[in-house]
Amino acid sequence: MAIWVSYTQGGYEGGGQAVLSKTRLILSRDGNTSSPASVKWRIEGTGLNPADADDFGGTFPSGTLEFAPFQSAILDIPIHDDDIIEPSEEFKVIFYDPIGDTLSDHLINNPVRMTIGNDDALASIKSLNGDSPEGDSGNKFIYFYIELSTSTGKPVSVDWALTGTGANPVDAADFGGTLPSGTVTLVGWETTRMFMVEFSGDTTVEPDETYTITLSNPNGVALGTTTATGTIRNDDTTLSIAALDATKAEGSSGSTAYTFEVTRAGNIEGNSTASYAVTGTGANPADAADFGGTLPSDTVSFAPGETRKVITINVSGDSTLEGNETFAVTLTNLRYAPIATATATGTIVNDDIEPTRRLAITSGGTSREVEMQAYSGPVSWLQNMHIGADISEAMHGTDLADFINTLGGDDAIDGGKGDDVLDGGLGSNFLTGGSGVDTFFVDGRGNGVTWSTVTDLEKGEWVTCWGWKEGTSKLTWAEMAGADGYKGATAHIDLDANGSIDMSMTISSKYSAAVLAMPGQVGDASYLAFTLA
Repeated sequence: MAIWVSYTQGGYEGGGQAVLSKTRLILSRDGNTSSPASVKWRIEGTGLNPADADDFGGTFPSGTLEFAPFQSAILDIPIHDDDIIEPSEEFKVIFYDPIGDTLSDHLINNPVRMTIGNDDALASIKSLNGDSPEGDSGNKFIYFYIELSTSTGKPVSVDWALTGTGANPVDAADFGGTLPSGTVTLVGWETTRMFMVEFSGDTTVEPDETYTITLSNPNGVALGTTTATGTIRNDDTTLSIAALDATKAEGSSGSTAYTFEVTRAGNIEGNSTASYAVTGTGANPADAADFGGTLPSDTVSFAPGETRKVITINVSGDSTLEGNETFAVTLTNLRYAPIATATATGTIVNDDIEPTRRLAITSGGTSREVEMQAYSGPVSWLQNMHIGADISEAMHGTDLADFINTLGGDDAIDGGKGDDVLDGGLGSNFLTGGSGVDTFFVDGRGNGVTWSTVTDLEKGEWVTCWGWKEGTSKLTWAEMAGADGYKGATAHIDLDANGSIDMSMTISSKYSAAVLAMPGQVGDASYLAFTLA
């Protein structure tokens, strides 16, 4: 006769799994079983992850198993259910002190080993569309779900809360004023349950913002993956305006184009429209007259995919003497886009010259006006001055006392009103003093043959010819020589006495008898000066 284990529900030797609230063993006897028998038993933890008393309600169970004649005996071992995430645990059932029978050799040498398989569910959070554009208005939704690793057959729940994370975290304003939180409950045999988080769309220019949803306070389950992250993508379009070519002279007539660039960044898939308007700004603001009578305004529109537009503001040219004027171009009345940079400025550079400093110049077939500088030199009465270039130029001075030096080239100078000093410099020059007491200079030291004319020499005025060498140079007169309409006493000067005329100077409408010639020297430079007797 012997007692042996004929059936286990839960297994032994690492076999079965105790997934119920109890595990069962059936013990049988062989041989003559007509008499009753009994055997004692107890539980001990075993293996790498041994069960402990808590797995059995706080105390390792033990007892005596009774056999009726001709009957097997059933041993049910209660297992304490819990929701603690833990590995499967092992225990062994030890049988000893049989009465009325003996233990089989196998049962003596190999206690029954059972495994309590862990059947607790893990609750994890997962994202459906955690990465979502925010939109421009209204409310949007992002979706998450709770997933159980296994069904529990009973209600379970877990709390969740959203917080801002990362370099650009979301804040309460993104969710209507309060960071969201809640509880998700799964019932029956559910293994997934979706929940949604509502956030607010806006047109605020901002970077992408990130957040984390964290699980806590599990009820009836344990926690698996406790966090899920997401991003609210900035889908706002921004417009900016900048000056492109907007600081320039206005011109004296017609109109001049001032340009500004409007750029679009961010989401460029849709349409964007803004108005713009010009206003005067700064210490010397432009006004409607600078734009033909009306301050300009219009709209700028972007089609899908467009990122750049150029605005042209036409400024009216004039000859009014005024300071530099400034104006602003401002974007307003946006449609479907916020503004990053709303205003850009332009400067109307005054190119009008005060009449008392205005010098007219013609050269190479092109005429222009320049502003003469204030005179800075030893002659007390002079007020303006201009130094020309080594090219042929024609100049007309102001009504003030001007000093004009045309340097090289074959030049013509009209001094206008005022007591002027006109220096033709090298080359052949045509000099008209105009009203006032004027002084004229020509220069024969340029190694070329020149012929200059002074059209209106009056008493008290002087013409100075540089290059004269006293004791060497020769002067001869020709009467009524020179250009048609300006003939007069003409001094032919052989500067180096080689028999060739180096420079000639005509004093229009005068005869040589009315002209006095006087040599002189300034430093190392000598001259021959002419005046009327």
